[in-house]
Amino acid sequence: MATYLVPQDAKVLVAGRVDKCANLSLLLARFVPEEAIYNKDNWSTEKFDKRKFRDGWLQERVCSQFNVKNNAPWQTLLESQFSRWKLMTTGAARFQARSLGRLIIGLGGKGPMEFGLTVQHVTGLPIIPGSALKGLTRAYALLTIAEKLGVPLLNAKELRELVEAESKPKSERKVRSKVELLDAVLAGVDEERERNVSDLQNEVSTFDLNQLNNLPDAQAYSVAFGSQDGAGGCIFYDALITGIKGLPPQGTLFEVDVMTPHFGDYYQEKAAPHDADSPVPVSFMTVAARTTFAFAVKPRSGYPETLVETVVKWTQSALSELGIGAKTAAGYGVFGEPSPLP
Repeated sequence: MATYLVPQDAKVLVAGRVDKCANLSLLLARFVPEEAIYNKDNWSTEKFDKRKFRDGWLQERVCSQFNVKNNAPWQTLLESQFSRWKLMTTGAARFQARSLGRLIIGLGGKGPMEFGLTVQHVTGLPIIPGSALKGLTRAYALLTIAEKLGVPLLNAKELRELVEAESKPKSERKVRSKVELLDAVLAGVDEERERNVSDLQNEVSTFDLNQLNNLPDAQAYSVAFGSQDGAGGCIFYDALITGIKGLPPQGTLFEVDVMTPHFGDYYQEKAAPHDADSPVPVSFMTVAARTTFAFAVKPRSGYPETLVETVVKWTQSALSELGIGAKTAAGYGVFGEPSPLP
């Protein structure tokens, strides 16, 4: 029988209610049994049983509960959330896209299971925060502008210098990549912008300020994302599942995945990697592949609709080319072709 790390009086309540909990946020934060929690002190002695219990609990207790294909209450919740979202995003540019693989937003979040997964706190359903979409879109737009202006990405030497600089206090970090300088130019104002332009011209001899000033994408970037002196001209809404139609074919919203670090001591900077290390499989939760999400971007009051048209194209391209969330280099978080939202 599972045990819970809560006060004695609370254990009685938890034991009687945990099977009724249908909110993933609560399950992973409050109703996690002790047997499913990683413990480095007894992992080696309870390796098999603990992993087996953890995987079984995630698969059978958590994931199986979120098969909403033939579950009327879940379908009602999905439809209600989507209807509310459509009302909130009235007047915004909206589109939908289906994930090609599994999706992980917030994997590095802290919790008893030692992995994170971003869900809507009230419903427990998957969302993609608007802040994440804004950051992804900005990164894609910056890379696009850098390519058009001939501003190169990091070479091996610059990458090493930046890695070394990360270990220093923030006040002592003086190394900036050329693309970071370009970002500072695009977001800067007055004297600060002039200083960054001068630095960028020293780093990139072919940089042409006139070309930058005449580039529509650069102008849209400065207005859309803002700076420390003011908010950007676009509002990015949280993306969520498009109701029942957005469900993956199997109907299960969440799936268990596993990553297997082979060199634990090396990753923790304790020792050089070697073949005698023991791989340690770690289970974590993902949003199932082929789930359809709805996205929305809206201009702030006083900003033109044409600005949003440019930004939405950046967002759509970023989702399909870069992906969003964790482990995108391994294919997670990549979306297919966008389509209009009915």
